[in-house]
Amino acid sequence: MGLNYEEVVRLMEEHGQPPYRARQVMDWLYRRGVADLAAMPALPQNLRQALKDEGYEVGLPREKARREGADGTKKFLFAMVDGETIESVYIPEGPRRTVCVSTQVGCGMGCAFCATGQGGLVRNLTAGEIVGQVLAVRRAVGLRITNVVAMGQGEPLANYEATVKAFRLMGVEHGMGIAARHLTISTCGLPPGILRLAADGRQWQLTVSLHAVRDELRDRLMPINRRYPLAALREACLEYFLRVGRRITFAYVVIPGVNDGERDAAGLVDFCRGMKVHLNLIPWNPVPGVAFRAPSAAEIERFRHRLAATGLNVTVRRPRGVEFLAACGQLRAEELEGRR
Repeated sequence: MGLNYEEVVRLMEEHGQPPYRARQVMDWLYRRGVADLAAMPALPQNLRQALKDEGYEVGLPREKARREGADGTKKFLFAMVDGETIESVYIPEGPRRTVCVSTQVGCGMGCAFCATGQGGLVRNLTAGEIVGQVLAVRRAVGLRITNVVAMGQGEPLANYEATVKAFRLMGVEHGMGIAARHLTISTCGLPPGILRLAADGRQWQLTVSLHAVRDELRDRLMPINRRYPLAALREACLEYFLRVGRRITFAYVVIPGVNDGERDAAGLVDFCRGMKVHLNLIPWNPVPGVAFRAPSAAEIERFRHRLAATGLNVTVRRPRGVEFLAACGQLRAEELEGRR
């Protein structure tokens, strides 16, 4: 899991196999989602045995726990081969079947409102561990996945190479066949990574977690802002928009009395100027031990109306899975607490 087409071609050549064997392996891995080399009957028995003898296996993550919500949302706790755990979330909505994947074990960004950030960064995930989450969820629900969002644990652009490789495997060519516009990378705002995506010309969707438009507040909510302040982030986003030409989504967790005032609304309008944007307001999802409160429906609507009146494209994300700890990091935190 995680090998791309060129790497599988080389592996087949090392075993004296023709290139078309690589296409067969890619088909079994990513389109059919097999979990065992023995389930690839198109491959010669001696090849399957040789790969097994050399230690090759498919390598799907192991499901350790699952929570299901009344709205169909399912949250999975997956165990990696080294025993570390990560989270993935399945979100059905009409014809859309989205998987939210993790890109790191834990996270080093330390955002004040996030359960994952409280535990710190353990390690990066490999491309196989990232794409494996999608395939494991697909096996569990028995349905084709239409959308993938790198918005689980970790910062995708801090694990750039593995994230990009995994997303390419999820795409159309030699992979899972998900269209680029249905693949989304969500970042807390790393300008070097955003500029690298722009230079690479990737046509995936980009979501930037903004959450504040005043440096002193964003410094407190998102410590990464001390290294890359809002001016640098805005410059990178503008460059991305001009080079790639795709709309940018700005995610904004609404914390009443903290970042939802008139000054914040005016700052959001200024920050988005010159770009085609979608502003996604997210009611803060309660996290044990964090002293914020969730906004009421009236508070969210008041802030949304204030922004929409300026002409911004604004929507409110409907909370999913709150009743079973679906916010990033909460299920893993509960599992870690249980080990103590």
